Order: sequence, then C-alpha cells, then structure tokens
Amino acid sequence: MSTTGADAVRSVKPTRLDLARGDSRVIVAMGPVRVPTVSSLTADLLRLGWISAGNRLGIIRVPGSRTWHYDPNLLLHAVLDWHTAFPDTVDLTIQEKLALLHSSEPTPLGLRIYIADDYLITDIPHGVFDGVMVVQLWLYLTRYQPDSTPTWAGAPEVTPHIAQSLARHIRSDPRLLIALARATFSRRHAPSTPDAHSRKVDDEKSPTSPEASTWCTRSAQLRSTNLTALRRWRDSNTPGVSVAVLLMTVLTRAMREVGVELAPHVHVVVDGRRYDPAIRNCLGNAAVGLNLPFSEPYSPRLLQDELADALTSGRPLAAMLAISFGQWMSTRRRKARSEATDEPVTAQSATVLSFSHLLGLDDMPDGAWLGGFDAHVFSALTEPADPRGIALLMPMMRDRYDLSASFDTRYHSIDRVDAALRLATEHAVSLLDAKGTESG
Repeated sequence: MSTTGADAVRSVKPTRLDLARGDSRVIVAMGPVRVPTVSSLTADLLRLGWISAGNRLGIIRVPGSRTWHYDPNLLLHAVLDWHTAFPDTVDLTIQEKLALLHSSEPTPLGLRIYIADDYLITDIPHGVFDGVMVVQLWLYLTRYQPDSTPTWAGAPEVTPHIAQSLARHIRSDPRLLIALARATFSRRHAPSTPDAHSRKVDDEKSPTSPEASTWCTRSAQLRSTNLTALRRWRDSNTPGVSVAVLLMTVLTRAMREVGVELAPHVHVVVDGRRYDPAIRNCLGNAAVGLNLPFSEPYSPRLLQDELADALTSGRPLAAMLAISFGQWMSTRRRKARSEATDEPVTAQSATVLSFSHLLGLDDMPDGAWLGGFDAHVFSALTEPADPRGIALLMPMMRDRYDLSASFDTRYHSIDRVDAALRLATEHAVSLLDAKGTESG
C-alpha cells in the first residue's frame, strides 16, 4: 500500500470481542535498551502499518462505535519522547512512570510508544491488540533494526467466527458437547468473563490527573535457579502439572500467606486460536479469561485438571461466544445504562487473582539490551478482572519469569503485595511444601 494513498484509509469493523475490551490498556516498560530515535521508530511503524491492516498497527479505535478506522497516517503521532510529554519526572521509578501514564493520559485510540531514556514504554489499547500481537511488538522493539520487516507485518486480515469454530470442535468428538455443558454450567465453576484485562469502561471516566490515580504495579523475577528448583519439585511431586500452573499456585499461596483474602476462584487467560487453524494468524482479539475454582488447600493438581477440562471441552470458545452476545446486548441497552459510580472501599472484600501467561517471550533475543539480558527490567501495568482484584502478568523470558502485579491501592497495600512477590519468587518450594504436595 502507498503511504500517501488516501483511498487506502478506510473503515474497519471491530469484532464484538474487540468492543468488549472497552478502554482497557496494557502498559509495559522494557529496558535498559539501545533505544531508537523518535523519528526513526515513527518512520518504521508507519511503513509497517501500511503493509497490512491485519497487523493492527494502523487501526484506530472509535469508542462507542461499531466502526473503527484503518489509518496508519496517525502513527506519525504514535512515538513520543517521555520527558517532553511528562517533564520533571526524572526521579520517578519505572513503576511510578507506568502509574502516572495510566492516570494522566486518556486511553489511547491506537498504539502509543514512549522513549524514556534507556527504556521503551508501550501503551496499547486492548481492543486493538491481545497478547499475541503484544508479544510480537515487544520482540520487534527489543531487537530493533531500522527498516527490518518482521513476518507478522504481512499478517492477513482475519475475522474470528467463533460459532463456526466451536461447532467444528464439537463435531470432532460429539462427546465434547456433554463435557462442555458440564464445564460451562456446573455450579462448581465461577462464570467466565472477558480476559484478565477486560473491563466494560467505555461509559466510565478516566482520571484526569496523577493525584486521581490509585493504581499501582509492582515487579519481581523468578530467577533461573529458583525456576529450576520449582521444576524439580514438580517432577517429584506433581508430574504433568505445567510450570505456569505451578507458578499460579505459588502466587496464590503467597498472597494468602501475607493476608490477602481470596475469592474461591482464579481468572486465567487462555488463547482461543488453538481450536481453529483459520484464526491461528489472527492478531486481533482471540483470547478469553476463564474463572476456575481454586480454594484451600490450593492444589496445583486440581487447578491443572480444571484448566485441562476447560480446554478440552472447548469452553474458551463458548465463553468468547457468550461475551460477544453480551456485547451485542449491551450495545442495544447502552442508552438505558447510567454512568458507573465508585464503590465504597471494603477491606474485607475477597480478591480475584487474574493470571496472564504470555507465550513467545521465552526466546527473547539479546537484541539491544544494555548490560546484557541479565540486567533487563520488564514491568507492566494491566487491569484485573475485578476492580478489587490483582492482575498478575507472568511471561517467561528466557530462563526466568518476569512478574508484574497490578492493583488498586484503595484495596491492597503495596507492602503486602511486595511481600507476596518476595515469597513467591524466593521461597516457592517452601510455599508448596508448607501445604503438602499433590494432595494439597
């Protein structure tokens, strides 16, 4: 496509799953890296955006509308210098920068990237991207080479047809229909919602100043030696349980250990692309959050079984279909909805832990990391499934996990969350042994 052809600028139709993301954002800082100049990165994003609308870079949200725009020309304003946008913030930590950005800037209608000294901060509208494209973008930025063209830049425009995907999955084994009914409607299961960052906030007002924000993010690393110990414990005690599920268990037990009152379920984001080759290359939204029962004694085996049952039955597709229908209904009722008001803070309210296990970062390249990869920092501010919840982003990057916990400080103290992250990353095996092994 020509970068100057006005005829190429056009309307695009978001899916109902895209619309259900509302104004949710994924804000991430990575560094220290050799950062490009604003002009160089702007030129490259503009070039990539024009290659295909399927890579989503040039898609601009229109809140409250069923018609969005594909206009890569607006990428001319996507890359900003942090200190120009936020002067007098030199002394802020990376986590404080993310909280400031979340509170003082309205949700972006399209991709926005800040160059902050030796760090790259991406502010991504979740309605446009889900985790698959987010990972591709981060990999591209951390190994940035001017004028390079990654494979995903030519991704085709793909519209998921969830009902057809679910029907094909069930036809492959009709017995799955019974399993799906059990997984979806059993009283053992909490209801499913959009993914862990999804909130219907198109009708809500964003804070307009840093002082209005109560959001916070904290970071920690599960380093290679502790990850190796965790794997050894798994092999001896719960073979067949994934490391991701084991880490969810460790984080849950750590939160409980420091006194966080937990809901009897957790919220786990899963990818619906696994079910249908037709949407395998979709860079739009094709993920969903499942609420899975999880309570004392927090057995990793039971959580693994719940997750496996949900995946085998096709429950993620059913949840995506339900969310799409709910979005259709909410659009019809929009005029009848009143503006949301803040709930009173109740310290005794149970907390839902949301888990996002981003795939594809485990082969993180050397790229342009200053001081080598071991010196890297990765921090994210995302939104939990519930306003009182804690969102835990847990991508594996090479031989370690980079953990970020995002939450509202009206409901959770920073010291308590820090203590939980220390427990989970430094004493994971002790936490598991304290409650027993597979039997919990």
